[in-house]
Amino acid sequence: MIGAVAATGGLVVVSPHLDDAVLSLGALIAGRAAAGEHVEVWTAFTRAPAAAAVPRGLRRFADYTTRLAEDDRALALLGAGARRLDLPERVWRRPPARGLRAAFRTPAGSSGFEELGHLEDVVAEALARPGVRVLAPLGIGHHVDHVEVAVAALTAAVRLQATDRVGFYEDFYALGNGARHRHPVTREHAGPLWRRLREAPGWAGPAEGVVLAGTAAIGVGPSLDAYVPGWTSLGWRCTVHPVDRWSQDRHVAAVAEYRSQTPALGGMCQLGPMLRRAHRLRGGDVIWSVRPR
Repeated sequence: MIGAVAATGGLVVVSPHLDDAVLSLGALIAGRAAAGEHVEVWTAFTRAPAAAAVPRGLRRFADYTTRLAEDDRALALLGAGARRLDLPERVWRRPPARGLRAAFRTPAGSSGFEELGHLEDVVAEALARPGVRVLAPLGIGHHVDHVEVAVAALTAAVRLQATDRVGFYEDFYALGNGARHRHPVTREHAGPLWRRLREAPGWAGPAEGVVLAGTAAIGVGPSLDAYVPGWTSLGWRCTVHPVDRWSQDRHVAAVAEYRSQTPALGGMCQLGPMLRRAHRLRGGDVIWSVRPR
């Protein structure tokens, strides 16, 4: 753990994996930290698997010594602290994953999430500190680890009547816009499908844009309403937080620190233009929230 969230105030960004918060929200994190706000990224799934259990094709994702060092450098560039929750991500659990596609298969009900209770407790811990606000992924893209974190954060927020202090950021997969169309919240609020496809940030990095479009189609599992009944009827609204050029440059530089991961995402020649196009088209970083009842 690096640093500690202040006893009062501050921002906790919950990240499923070592890169998700930075990929999705790096500019906002940099801007808040530069403005003097205490920001920490709490990453959920950071436990390294036994080397013998890692299939050859997944070894680059299992080198947590390298990945943690990359995350340290990225967060230092953004001015944020870190906390790692030491939970195992889906691809390292039983039954064994057969390739990365297994990560996009979600359970039939919330009881199928193995770490849901632990993650709810973590969000509740952050909210127990006066003035602390939490940002969690919205679960766009149907990655099982992302959906589990999203369900935990929303469940904790509703249970504690703290929806005014919990927001949800759009996952990296939203850059393709196809996954945005599939998600029950962004599908209802993000405009006509033709416009979303035409204006996809993925067009700035065509090779990775095609991958993201394909990723949107491989997710298997129920709608998020199966995990949080009435998810889409909670009164969702989105707020766009403008980012300046300095914060955007920090964002791209921080993403570039994940050298073991960026080749699988198209490389920085694809990622950099996509991230900048997303800010330009959307006006900044988009945060979703539930109106307090």
